[in-house]
Amino acid sequence: MLLAREKEFIGTHIEKFFWNSVSLESFHIAQTMALNGNLTDVKIFLLQALEAAKKAFSSEWLVYVKGTKYYFDGDIEGLRQEIPNSGDNRIVLERLLKGLISRGSIDYKKDY
Repeated sequence: MLLAREKEFIGTHIEKFFWNSVSLESFHIAQTMALNGNLTDVKIFLLQALEAAKKAFSSEWLVYVKGTKYYFDGDIEGLRQEIPNSGDNRIVLERLLKGLISRGSIDYKKDY
């Protein structure tokens, strides 16, 4: 729904807040899908969250989204590289990494 109003925010003083909201919404849609076991579209929404986070105001959020995407891609090294800069979300990324390493596959419900 937010993306349908994109033109209203581009070039305004609140554009970064708009992109932050798009990223948060897309990420949490992906997260809900993953927690419900619906992995079909998770990567689509994570990619949308990532692209929006690149235009938003929080570098820690961007790192967290990137780390979570690496988790769903099964990219242990990519995920490992994001952890040091993930701020408050560090513990979540560490759990995702631990689960990915121990099983060799994703299980978001267990790892999150």
